[in-house]
Amino acid sequence: MKKLFILLLITFFACSKEKRINQNIDKLIVDVSVAEDKVNLSELIKSNYAVVSLETKDESIIGGIDKILTTSDFIFVLDIFSTEALYMFNKKGEFIRKIGEKGDGPTEYTKPLDFIINENEITILDNSVFLVSYEFNGRFINKEKLEDFSGFKFINLNKDSNAFIGAGLSDNLIISDKFNMKVNSYFPYITRAVNVLEINPLFEDYKGNAIYRRFLNDTLYKVTKLGVNPHKIIDYQDKAIDINEFIGTNNMKDKLMNALGDYCITSYYYENKKFEHLGFLYEDIPYLFLRDIDTKKSKLLNLNTFNNDITFEDESYVGGVDENSFIMIVEPQDLLENYNKFQNEIENAYTLKIRSILDEVKKEDNPILLFVDYKSLK
Repeated sequence: MKKLFILLLITFFACSKEKRINQNIDKLIVDVSVAEDKVNLSELIKSNYAVVSLETKDESIIGGIDKILTTSDFIFVLDIFSTEALYMFNKKGEFIRKIGEKGDGPTEYTKPLDFIINENEITILDNSVFLVSYEFNGRFINKEKLEDFSGFKFINLNKDSNAFIGAGLSDNLIISDKFNMKVNSYFPYITRAVNVLEINPLFEDYKGNAIYRRFLNDTLYKVTKLGVNPHKIIDYQDKAIDINEFIGTNNMKDKLMNALGDYCITSYYYENKKFEHLGFLYEDIPYLFLRDIDTKKSKLLNLNTFNNDITFEDESYVGGVDENSFIMIVEPQDLLENYNKFQNEIENAYTLKIRSILDEVKKEDNPILLFVDYKSLK
């Protein structure tokens, strides 16, 4: 009887502790029914945004921006699919150099999939199995092999550990040690329908924590060398999907794909010190959810009716963060084709910055970056 009482006591306190932990996790409450229509971009961002045209030279032509990171002085752009190269620009957009060279040599890479910056050192994840490091000046440092796993994306946890998005049929999240050996792994492979490679699945939040998120999982996790813990929940309320309802059922993939339109499905998530920036789909309609970290106020927008009254095109997107700013990526061809339709628009503090570069931009040029700050939500 005494043992049973002790067991019940342990169970009670364990459940109470779990409940307290869940109550302490930050939640983004998303209610699709309150989405706003016909909102202008100029209503959301401050007029002092910066415009940076990435210099176009023969050696700096970018096919697409798959990842962008910044330091106080530089902008680094990774093009995975077109040129398969990592480019370095200064904050004015002037081209500095490529980082490393593509090739089979001991100091080169063959297929760059991701990169991180650690002080004045850049490390590239190459072909899922190598980490190739360079100094900012392009000088080669070393090339190391992942010993017993492969990965698509990665992030540095500390000087002795990294976290990876697992490749193939491996667990989705893998923790390695300083010898590039797997020390732990989480989130087992389920099916290709679930193991979709997300946009920005591993990132640093504004406090420097390593954060992980997975397709069809509305919890963001804090990752350390010691393990994984829930960090933040995106609460879609009655529109949230529960993947466990589909796991193990007959024709799981087909059932899941057919049901996605009935739920809110996260597309991307970024944050900086001031705002959380969440994109998701519901009934095939794209939405943008913003939350002011200081005021905790939020805003939900229907992007099908959203009006970009600054660049007058609807193909631009947020692809990264820089201190307090979000980095919008604009293709020159889209900008030129659409801006000509709005020559009679009234000039203001928002449109003047874009118009000031139009005479210099060609449609085949590298992307244009807008460093935008959101207005505080009251």
